Amino acid sequence: MDFSDMLTPEQLRVIPVASAVFVLFFVLLCEWLQSRRIKKVAELAFGPSGKPRGWTLVVPWFRAVVLACITWSLVFLLLTSDTLFVDPNSADELAEDQVENVLLLLDFSPSMMLEDAGKLGDLSRREQMKRVVTSVVERLGKHVRYTLVCFYTRPMPMVEDAFDKAIVYNVLDDLPIEKVMGPGKTDLAKALNKGLELVGDKLEDSTTLIMVTDGDTLEMDELQALPPSVKHALVLGVGNTREGISIDGHLSRQDPVALNIVAAYVEGTYIDVNQKLVETADIAHLVQAKDMMVTRSWNTADIAMVLFICSACLYAFLPLLQEYFGSDWSAVRRRRVGG
Repeated sequence: MDFSDMLTPEQLRVIPVASAVFVLFFVLLCEWLQSRRIKKVAELAFGPSGKPRGWTLVVPWFRAVVLACITWSLVFLLLTSDTLFVDPNSADELAEDQVENVLLLLDFSPSMMLEDAGKLGDLSRREQMKRVVTSVVERLGKHVRYTLVCFYTRPMPMVEDAFDKAIVYNVLDDLPIEKVMGPGKTDLAKALNKGLELVGDKLEDSTTLIMVTDGDTLEMDELQALPPSVKHALVLGVGNTREGISIDGHLSRQDPVALNIVAAYVEGTYIDVNQKLVETADIAHLVQAKDMMVTRSWNTADIAMVLFICSACLYAFLPLLQEYFGSDWSAVRRRRVGG
């Protein structure tokens, strides 16, 4: 149970301290009573001298302070128990300016089912798109938020502002999205406009656009202005760039000219990924991680945990020190000889 919502910040500070002070004085009282009892059996406990070694004089104070530290840390952690399990780099804890937005525009047209992709040319363009996008997403951290638009004759937003990578993987997992879009020609321009509309209200320079397509599309016109939120763009091409495959009355192949035009419009880079994956250098601004850069500063809960562990260890070792180094006298049982 977390009491942090039930108590004021002042109470969260006072209660652990008050508990520690009470334990400190209570233990000192117990130590004083114990020392009076030990004096009566001093020779039995410490030998003929009746005195322990000098360093043991600090043991009562040490024991009281250690137990007070354990009490403070334990009470504090119990009162704020939920804070122990909060990931400071989790999506819910990141400020808006610490989040990277990734806009994925994925081509789900029938031409993407043609098999001329991969190193051996035996994969469909859609399979290669899945491999490429999956490899990119796997390398990104928890600070990335995904918006995904699938397109064919019209754009279809599938995911908006999602931190969960599994949602992206699910869309890539052979969903027959093109069947709900109606027949016709691929309209890349509409898809691009829709994607830019979805990220238009994001913070400036917070969005990376990644489009994966074979470039087999209608003439592109009426493209809307690039919003300030887009700071980086990659146009990834799949499909053979030299040899086409017949579909719907024409030869379909990856169109580097059209994709370079799109890349120039979005002020990005065109990359042929028909036989390779995206290199880390091309997504370095996403991989280098705000996950690595968002450093976790020490908070009171961290201090309490370390203090509890250290104090408990010291308290556990104290009896051993007293047993072996607390007195110069060592009682040895003598064996009876003869008889």
